[in-house]
Amino acid sequence: MLNSPSVRIVKKFYIDRNLTLNIIKVLDNYYLVLTNNNSISYLDKLDYEKLSVLLKGKKEFFDTFIGALKREKKTDEEML
Repeated sequence: MLNSPSVRIVKKFYIDRNLTLNIIKVLDNYYLVLTNNNSISYLDKLDYEKLSVLLKGKKEFFDTFIGALKREKKTDEEML
């Protein structure tokens, strides 16, 4: 279903073994979603301009975002 003409994964960024940040195209719209083994979280709808900036190598955003997620995950695990 995720690689049909109506829905496809444009880009997948691996945060860790079970966590990915995905850019998904649904019809003519692009979405940023976070997925793991048990859930999918909608983060943002991307217009074409935002998408082109992200895909042109603006790696700083993803590095910062992934670093924040890893710190949050580590904090959550320490609390358990």
